Amino acid sequence: MFKPTRTQIQKYLPHILIGVLLIIAIIVWQGFFKKEKVFFPSVVFTPQIIEIDFEILENPFLDDLQEFGKIELPEGEIETGRNNPFISY
Repeated sequence: MFKPTRTQIQKYLPHILIGVLLIIAIIVWQGFFKKEKVFFPSVVFTPQIIEIDFEILENPFLDDLQEFGKIELPEGEIETGRNNPFISY
């Protein structure tokens, strides 16, 4: 199996470094320094007018609905959860 020596690797390092720097320069040029016209549409969005139809509340079907009874809580103090739920047991 071919294993390159240190001097053979060092011979190609300047070429690799120049290639990496060139790629970084192209990315920076495209991202920051290239002047492009930004297109903003000139359409102004107006909010929609919302109209609520309250006549639906006069529907006879709603008269047939029954109200649930109130939930009664037991007298006295009720224990709910822990004081600090983030501490371990």
